[in-house]
Amino acid sequence: MINTIQLVGTSCGILILAIYQPSSLILLLAIILGMWWWKQQEDNQKENAVEISKSSSLFDEPEAKFVDTIDFHSTEPSSLSSDEATELSVTSFQESAEELKTIRADFKQGQRPSSTESTKSSSSSFSLYNSVSYLGTGGFQYEWPGKWDSCAADVINIRGSNYLKDRIKVKSADALYEVIGCDLVRPDFSLKSIISKVKISYEQAPEVDPEWGVPRILIIHGLIPYEIGPMFGFSGHPEYDYGCNHIIYCKLSQNSRHMFTSGNISPAMKLWQKACAMRPAQLDSKELSLKAIGQVTNLESVPDIVKRFNGKPALITKSCNVHYDTDRMEFAFDIRQWAYLSRSGLSSLKSFFPKLDIEYAFLMESKEQIYLPEQLLACLKLSSLDPVTAKPLSKEEYDKL
Repeated sequence: MINTIQLVGTSCGILILAIYQPSSLILLLAIILGMWWWKQQEDNQKENAVEISKSSSLFDEPEAKFVDTIDFHSTEPSSLSSDEATELSVTSFQESAEELKTIRADFKQGQRPSSTESTKSSSSSFSLYNSVSYLGTGGFQYEWPGKWDSCAADVINIRGSNYLKDRIKVKSADALYEVIGCDLVRPDFSLKSIISKVKISYEQAPEVDPEWGVPRILIIHGLIPYEIGPMFGFSGHPEYDYGCNHIIYCKLSQNSRHMFTSGNISPAMKLWQKACAMRPAQLDSKELSLKAIGQVTNLESVPDIVKRFNGKPALITKSCNVHYDTDRMEFAFDIRQWAYLSRSGLSSLKSFFPKLDIEYAFLMESKEQIYLPEQLLACLKLSSLDPVTAKPLSKEEYDKL
């Protein structure tokens, strides 16, 4: 009955527009056609997702529904425009179409993509770290599916002292925190926070003076989905896709400790103290925002369109929840909540991940003159990172950690 009323009402509206506003009718038809096309694309994506869920051993039924939120990230002048992001997404999909077919075929069998086997040894300048995990008292033992190493902060460009006036970026001073370990796990449940399971001794990371107002340990935890998800909203994301979790463990650096003992505290450290004092449960675009910067160093391994945006910052706001536990702090951001263009662009590069050498950094965005220049919170190098080979983590294993 309701559908019949809606149909009659819509027909009458179109008829009135056709008589009195022909130009508006053309615009309306264009909008309807556009919405139909996007709906078709989303339906095709859902059909592919169902096909994977029937045959893949990577995913199981969820324990809870995801939160229905979406984070439309704000950008600064050097970030991607909507048209550029669309171009990046479409071009990347086209250039990597054959590799993505191989990736998807292997996904269905729960296997590592065969197209990346030959690229595993392409990186020679990285140290291989195995079993570097701080999950549980005894550590979470496994061979880390990739390579990571320390990274000099001055390879990343950040906002300079007068950025709000001259828009000039400069090289960052030393990072406030030092990366001491990483995890890449694939849980069979929704893993939203890891802080309660992290065990880092005072020998590994010395205690800090409470008057400094900053945590001894900083955890940066990103949830990376395997599927793009719906174009609009977040609640429609495939329920079986728990994604993989990339976790970075950091300790307060020696240089930061010297700042406090000498009294010469940098503007970025003052911003960090402010953020810690506010103890937000979630980041936002107005006051406290986290920026992530990925910089590929072997650009010959990526499509040309990606080179134009290499090293550009991504602003992380509402998709990031913040957790606290004594002298530890965790940023946990969920890429499933990012805007569709961001998610589709990342997904289109999925087949390239194992080939890339990336300088990866995080910092708090300085929005006021008194907190400039910016300074990295933490940075590291990543190589041969393959989300498909992330360590499986069951709920039972997690509870025992």
